Amino acid sequence: MVFDGVVIVAVAPNFDGIYFFEKGSGDVWELVKKMETGGFSSLHMALHGDTLALGRSNGALQLFGRNEGGLNNWGLVQSGLIPVPPNRDVAIAFDETKLVATVGGDLYLFTNDSGDADGWELTQKLEHPPYVYFSKSVAIEGDTVVVGTDGTNYHNPLYFFSFQYCPQNSEPTDIQLSSLSVDENSSLFSTVGRLSTVDVDSDDSYTYSVIVPRYYWDNRIDNFFVVDGDELKTSALFDAEIVNSYDVIIRTEDSCGGIFEKEFTITITNIDEVPDYETPEEDIWTDGDVIDDSDTADDDTIIEDDDDEIDENEDEIDEEEVDSDMSDENSDTLSSSACSMIFLSHAL
Repeated sequence: MVFDGVVIVAVAPNFDGIYFFEKGSGDVWELVKKMETGGFSSLHMALHGDTLALGRSNGALQLFGRNEGGLNNWGLVQSGLIPVPPNRDVAIAFDETKLVATVGGDLYLFTNDSGDADGWELTQKLEHPPYVYFSKSVAIEGDTVVVGTDGTNYHNPLYFFSFQYCPQNSEPTDIQLSSLSVDENSSLFSTVGRLSTVDVDSDDSYTYSVIVPRYYWDNRIDNFFVVDGDELKTSALFDAEIVNSYDVIIRTEDSCGGIFEKEFTITITNIDEVPDYETPEEDIWTDGDVIDDSDTADDDTIIEDDDDEIDENEDEIDEEEVDSDMSDENSDTLSSSACSMIFLSHAL
């Protein structure tokens, strides 16, 4: 039911008709019209002045005017406002010049600049964000529209929209991206390229965003790229050996709500990667190492040097005052040690 002080429009509980009441003499409400519902089980109505907006469950939006076809008669003045009704319920709110309706989760904006009862035109359609649908809760006040949502995982935000008057606005016609490739292993938020918009309104301003197609149920698809101002940046680490290209849909929107979308293929450039081997330390020769004949020192020189060292050790032992038994034992040990040193030295 809707009521504006002088008119009441109500739907019968069993949807067998729509009833129009007006206040007569002596403040008595009188039935002035009954209209068939057409068999629809769900209706949404909005009343403003002498105009009634009626949304049907098949997605149709109709406007009725008072005194159309006779005094106090409510007659159809305009229909077919939504080009392809999505067979979903319609919610409506409107004033003298603006009408908003939610149909199938999307938001439609109509304007009436002529003031005629049948002068309503579709100005803009806003598709719902991923996983969130514009619901039957919609209100308009001045230049502000508030729309409720039906989301998933209990995520049901309110959306606020503002009208901006844009006479004869031209929508964008193309999007250009300065670069279509990025090196693999680039750090997060590396710049892919700069975005620009082709538009007849050259002095307009634009907002860019990454669009996630509805058929991509995996929400990770939008984690590859992000928009920062007018730059497309990476939001993932890429490996060209695994995946060498990604598709991304970019939307540009001008200051009056005109939009254009374009799909780009971003190539991941393969970079020659040098294996990260450890740098070998400088050669340090120790006992037990083996060298070949090409080294600067030959075997004879090494053995000769070791012989001199052995002689010096023997002289030192001869000078010590020890008993004969210990001297013999040390001599045996020395002889064995000297042979070992010669062997090791020869092995160097």
